[in-house]
Amino acid sequence: MKNFFAFIIFIFVTKSLFAQCELNPTITPDAPILCPGGTDTLWTEEFESYQWLKGNNVISGATNQFYVVTESDVLKKFKVVVTDDDCTDTSASVLVDAWVFLLPYVIQSGDMGYFDPQLYANVLCAGDTMILTMGLPYQTNVQWYDNGNPISGATNADYYVTSNGSFTACGSPDICPNYTDCMLIPINVVFGGAQPAITMSNDTLFSTEAESYQWYLDGNAISGATDEFYAPTQSGDYTVGITDEFNCSNISEPFSFAATGLNSVESSFEIFPNPANEFIKITLKGNQLSVKNFFIQNSRGEIVFSGMLKQETVINVSNFPGGMYLLIADEGRMMKKFMKE
Repeated sequence: MKNFFAFIIFIFVTKSLFAQCELNPTITPDAPILCPGGTDTLWTEEFESYQWLKGNNVISGATNQFYVVTESDVLKKFKVVVTDDDCTDTSASVLVDAWVFLLPYVIQSGDMGYFDPQLYANVLCAGDTMILTMGLPYQTNVQWYDNGNPISGATNADYYVTSNGSFTACGSPDICPNYTDCMLIPINVVFGGAQPAITMSNDTLFSTEAESYQWYLDGNAISGATDEFYAPTQSGDYTVGITDEFNCSNISEPFSFAATGLNSVESSFEIFPNPANEFIKITLKGNQLSVKNFFIQNSRGEIVFSGMLKQETVINVSNFPGGMYLLIADEGRMMKKFMKE
């Protein structure tokens, strides 16, 4: 009888151990990787009861079929103890990992121009195109910005720069589309070589301001016409080519000039000295001895002085800023330029 009871106990213990081993709980996913700021949910199969552990420590209240892990759980191991039909078993541990990404960056290509450290900007010329490409892995959910303002429709990885701006971008990695990061340092771009415009004042043509100029008549360079203004003496289509402070060049649209009634005679008066520092003396010559109204324009077409011309007229120019000036008299029929040093 003793042997019989021993056998029954043996069968019961063996059956219990066998039942416990047969639970074999597993955790899904078995290698969770969190996105920055993200979470994931660990699941096991369906049993009667559950207890989740972090390392070997019981997690208070973690008695569901699932457990949510967060960034604070990165590099920690988790397992679950399950019970079913009075049998208990423990899963293998899983390690919670996390994605770590480089800071966003941009690749520049196309027309590169040059970098001006004083402007802290890339300098390009009119007609150039710089291509900005959001670096990997931030090529999902891309949005480009100019001076912090979103650029409408600029949601591709590539952005084509054709005008001045201070450009940044935000994007998401493909594998973590809900995580967005933005580049911290803007790419500043300045375009030079804007097309000059010609305006006319008192039969004198003026260009928008630049570093150097060359005037053309009907497409042919006018010898010596290298100032910001030009007093034409014949009809035709005038253009001006400029080079600006960024060493970018451009040419204006033609300006049609009709010389009807024009009788500009530079030899009708003299300006001395030229260049001048403190004073200029204007002397009328030949049949130009009558008193005439006159004014002086600076290189921007602004009138800086006016008066009446006599046979000899002395003008104090010591307070004039250095540069080229144009003296115009007799309603535009007399004009001559002089330089103030």
